[in-house]
Amino acid sequence: MTTVIIVSNAISFELRRMTQQAIDSCNETSNANIIVLEGTKTVFERCKTYNYDFPFNYNRCLNFGYQIAPSDIYVFCNNDLNFQEDWLFYLEEALQHYDSVSPMCPIAHKNKTGVYEGYGIGKEFSGWCYAMTDKAMKKLGLFPEFVNFWYSDNATADKLREKGLKHALICNSVVVHLGSQTLKKMPRIEQYKLTVKQKEIYKSK
Repeated sequence: MTTVIIVSNAISFELRRMTQQAIDSCNETSNANIIVLEGTKTVFERCKTYNYDFPFNYNRCLNFGYQIAPSDIYVFCNNDLNFQEDWLFYLEEALQHYDSVSPMCPIAHKNKTGVYEGYGIGKEFSGWCYAMTDKAMKKLGLFPEFVNFWYSDNATADKLREKGLKHALICNSVVVHLGSQTLKKMPRIEQYKLTVKQKEIYKSK
């Protein structure tokens, strides 16, 4: 069984629509179970919605989803995604050889083909979508929560490396990342707290 965990904070109609479109494209291209961790009271269709009541922390949402949804494979996702045909098939296939894998995005990984091993953020490790086996998750433990949003992927990639878990970018698997749509809707002070401030916290570790 594969479970897709989507983090959402749908504070506007446009963001609610975007999250639902991600859910719909996931349903249309896979047979995975889908759960959404939602920061508002919105309940989405064609998935199981959990409305969390703790202060927003990206990795805390992922940890919460992991703890409530026992599965063989987990896919951890943003809500600003469009899943393409057979994306999950190729990730599941790659997880026979790797502990953690990411799909490619035609926007971020232009003209790339094949498999790229490594932990580079935005290169091999796509923090907006990555899959892991339950065995790898048990070895990893929970995702680091010392940053709230930006640099959550850096902290996760660092921990993968520390635990000796192999990660790779799988270019046969295609998921389009639309790019920080929720962040752009937030007040500037909130954007600062979730971006520049998180960089300072990460760099201080």
